[in-house]
Parts: sequence; C-alpha cells; structure tokens
Amino acid sequence: MSSKRKKLELEELLALPTSFWGALGKISDKIVYISNKTGPPELHLLDLDTMKFSQLTDGNFPKSPGGYHKWAPDDSYVLFTKDPIEGNEKYDIYSISIQDGKITQLTNTPENRDDLGEVSHDGKWIVFSSDRSGGVAQLFRMKVDGTDVIQLTDHTRPVASWYEFWISPDDEWIAYTANDSENLRNLDVWIVRSDGSEKRKIYSAKDGSQEIAADWSKNGSKLLIMSDHSGIERAGICDLESGEVKWFGKGINPETPIVFTPNSEQILVQRDADAEMKLILYDVKSGNEIPLKIPPGSAGGRHFTVDGSRLLIGHQDSIHRMRYLLYDITNHNYKEIIPADYGRYTPDDFHPDEYISYKSNGVTIHAILYKPKELLPNKKLPAIIMPHGGPTGHYPRLFDVYSQVLVDRGYVILLPNVRGSTGYGVEFRDACLNDWGGKDLDDIEAGVKYLRSLKYVDHTRIGITGGSYGGYMTFMAVTKKPDLWKAASAYMGITSLKHLYDKCLETYPALSYYLEEQMGKPDSKETLDLWEDRSAINFVEKMTTKLQIIHGENDPRCPLEQAEMFKDRLLELGKKEVKDFEYIVLSDEGHGSFDTAQRIRMFKHLVDYFYREL
Repeated sequence: MSSKRKKLELEELLALPTSFWGALGKISDKIVYISNKTGPPELHLLDLDTMKFSQLTDGNFPKSPGGYHKWAPDDSYVLFTKDPIEGNEKYDIYSISIQDGKITQLTNTPENRDDLGEVSHDGKWIVFSSDRSGGVAQLFRMKVDGTDVIQLTDHTRPVASWYEFWISPDDEWIAYTANDSENLRNLDVWIVRSDGSEKRKIYSAKDGSQEIAADWSKNGSKLLIMSDHSGIERAGICDLESGEVKWFGKGINPETPIVFTPNSEQILVQRDADAEMKLILYDVKSGNEIPLKIPPGSAGGRHFTVDGSRLLIGHQDSIHRMRYLLYDITNHNYKEIIPADYGRYTPDDFHPDEYISYKSNGVTIHAILYKPKELLPNKKLPAIIMPHGGPTGHYPRLFDVYSQVLVDRGYVILLPNVRGSTGYGVEFRDACLNDWGGKDLDDIEAGVKYLRSLKYVDHTRIGITGGSYGGYMTFMAVTKKPDLWKAASAYMGITSLKHLYDKCLETYPALSYYLEEQMGKPDSKETLDLWEDRSAINFVEKMTTKLQIIHGENDPRCPLEQAEMFKDRLLELGKKEVKDFEYIVLSDEGHGSFDTAQRIRMFKHLVDYFYREL
C-alpha cells in the first residue's frame, strides 16, 4: 500500500454524512432531503435563494425511511411516512410544518401499511395506498388533516404501491399501476376518479407485459408511461383520448420514464447502460434525444425548479460519494449545491471499479469487480462474491462503502448481475421465474470460476455474502454448492420459502403475492416440491463452511424466524455456536437501516468476520 493513500476505516466512512432523496418545492426553490449528518437520518432543508441549510426533524424521523417525502402545493409542509416499531414497515403518514417544525400524525393503523402518494393540487386531500382493506393494498384518499378517509379502488390484487401514483392537474383523476389479469407478471396503467366513482384501464400492450404510470402532461391529456412489451423497458406518451402511444428511444438499453418537464415539451428518462444510470431528455415533438452532460457514473432526479430551467440531480460513481447537482437544461452545465463529504479522505483514496463479464452455461453475465489498486507480484488475495437483493434488482455503478473497505483490507470483490437481474431486458430479468436458486446460483458458481481465473486470487479463500435475496442466495450457495466456499455471511436472508409465504399472508401480504408471481402459487405438489428444493433449510446437513447469520429482530420482509430455523437446525445437527457458526440478532432494526450507529454495528460484524475467517 502506498504511503500516500490513507487506510479506509469502516466506522469513519460510515459516519460521514450522506444526503439522499432530495425533492424541490412546488412553488419555491427549496430542497427537502434526508441526511444522516447527526447520526440518525433526518429531514433537512436547503433554500436555493439564500443557500441556507437547516434541519427539520430531530429524532422523530424513521431510521429506515420507507418512502419518498412529498411537498404540499403551497410548500407549507412536507409529508413523510414512519413506522411505529423501528423497521417493521407498518407505516403511518405524517406532516411536518416548514415554519415551526410541528409534526402531525395523519393516519394511525399500527397493524397496516400506509404508503404516501401526493397532495391534490388544490391542497385539500391526499392520495395514499393501504392494505387496511382485507390485506390487499388499494388506493385511498383523505383530507389533509387525516379525516374523511375513503377507499378509491377495489382490485382483487394489490395496486402496485412500489410505483408512485399521480394526481391529474385538474385533480379529477389519479393514475396508478395495477393488475387484474390472471397472469401475475402483468401490470397495466389505470386511472380512477378522485372520488372513486369510476376507474378505467388506460393502457395494456399484451397480457403479461408490464406497463407503469409515470406522470401527467401539463394539460392532463396525456400520460407518461413505461412498457416492456417489446422485450425491453421503454418510455412512451399515451394520448388519453385516442389511446395511441408514442414511443421514445431505440429500445437498445432499458429506459425508465421519470417525468415531463414543467412545460411538457420534453420528458426525462433514466437509461440503464452497462450498469450506469444515465439521465436523458427526449423532445416530445421530434423524439430526438438530448443527453445531459453529466460525468460518468449513476445519476437520478425528477424535480425541476419552479421556472423549469434547472433539474436537481443526485450523482455518484465508484470513487465519488453521493452529491447533488443543479443542472441547467438549456445551457447544459451544472453546479454542485450539496457536495459529498469525504472527511479526511479524497476520491483518490478509493478503489475504482471495473465492469466485466463472464460466461455461465453460454450466457453472458455482467458484473462489477473491485480489486486493490496495488497488486503485489505473486501475492494471492481472498475474494468475496456478493449476490444482490431483489431478485428483480441489480448492481449499478455506485459508491459502495463496504466493498471499498474490504478491498482496502486486501480482498477482491465481485458484484454479479446474475440471471433474474434488471437492466438487461425482459428475457434476462425473467430467466429465473420458478427457478430461484437455479440458474442464478449457476451464475454465482460461474462467478467463482471467473475469480479463480484471475492470477491474483487465492482459489482456496473465496467467500460469499448478501442481504435479503442476496442472503437467500448465500444460504443456498453454502448448502447446494458447499465446496466453493471458505466462509459465508448471510444477513436478512430467507431459508424457507413456504414458511415465508405463510407468515407473510398474515404480516406482509404484498410479499406473498410477489412470491406467487416469482415462484408459482404453492397449491400443487409440483410447486410445493419446487419450493422445498429451493429452500436452504432442507439441506443444512450439506453445509461444510463456517457461516455467519445476521438478522434484524423487526424485519417484516424476511422475518427473524427464517434465521432462527436455520440456527436451530444447525444445533440439531450437532453444530456449535461460535465454533461452527455465528448468530447475531440486531435489536431495534428491520430490513436494514440508514442510522449511522446501526450501519456501523451491522457491517462491523460482517467485515470483522471475513477478516477472521477468510
């Protein structure tokens, strides 16, 4: 290691303030955003006119924010969601006054989940989704003081509350995404009257394709939508009167529509190309592409200044932490308004990533590779594979503090976008339907072979770690392909699909629906046999490596029982805690956390474990 570069310290890096989810006001150029500069995440405010920063919340904001915060039409208050038990995701809706910081609880459903939509343009009511009606998420509206709640939709399946829903400019309609097809992969664009008196399906390309509502045009005559019916996600504008859709782009890389510009003359989309998230403008009339002149890396944003001339953008890459830019869409230049905090470090102290690919049964798998800057001749390094969460997610090229710290300690890190990942088209995304722990696990094994092809990797010291679906993959890897690993750490993972399904029918119905969509409904012997074969709890006796298990006690997505069952089975087999496996329960935590102290606690366990075992 060069004396010029500083050693990366986990606690120090995790304690650096991070800003995210910035949103510009509706009538003022004020930005509300989340920052953990005081430790726990809190809402902060930046006035672009004065460049004055202030903190809005103080200990009364969730440690794991569950949804976007939304401005009132007159910018007098901001809405946000908070769970009553940290991490259990049974969100209620709150408002906070910009003037005096007073917080008001608007919903109180401790056994249900309320997800925030937005405030009507006249400022009189709020649209939100909730599973308070028989466990199936539907759209609701209420007055801005939380009274007069009425249900707007009555779909047999949950409305897609993981996508946002949008109120038309005249407050007459709400656009949203839902599925009434027997095909669980299907999603369509719907609108419902704001009084619930009428709902209509606006666009469905074909049964099984996924269409998503994204935004209304300025006059309310058109909807910005996404569809994957061509085999790749594309942005389109749907004319509500004719039903015709104008598609944008060449359909080469997935593109997600984000928003109309305020004058509706352009649309903003996010293009996923080689694991970089790029922002693109399309001219509505000509369809011509207008790239934004932003440095390479990953960029996101949807909020324009009041005059429509500038766009708020969050930007990062493998060696640059998240920062906020204000981008002039006419002159195509930008200025940094919320810089990244590096403490005593500089970007040169970090390790750049590489975007690589390898073959798995003839299929190309793309991945992000980190290796130390300085490789000593003939020195063999340990390596760690990190399967991502989801499974319908992927690794974009972001600043990853955990990979940076591990690489700095002399590890090689591989982040593979295995089959089932987004970002590479519909066929690739859907390759592991009814096949969790199948082709995706083969791609993990092929990743091990790739690592072993690198002359600086020690073949005998390869580990695996992941959280959520990545935790599921870690459990599957150590039980189905035990000979590949020297050490493993599974956090927030899944060990029994059927147990997860049954539990979530009561506590998290949307996840049971998602499991049916991904792995079939467990109402036949064939499906039940598949689920048993793809549950690591049934193959614990095959595990030969030491395993670390980490789980949050309040996790609703992957309940703690998933870890407890695996631990109990290890004990039944005569394994000894500490000697053969480690079991760690994180108190007051759910499915991860943004709180500085909790993040340090969690990832110190993981980093120290690999330092001991690998």
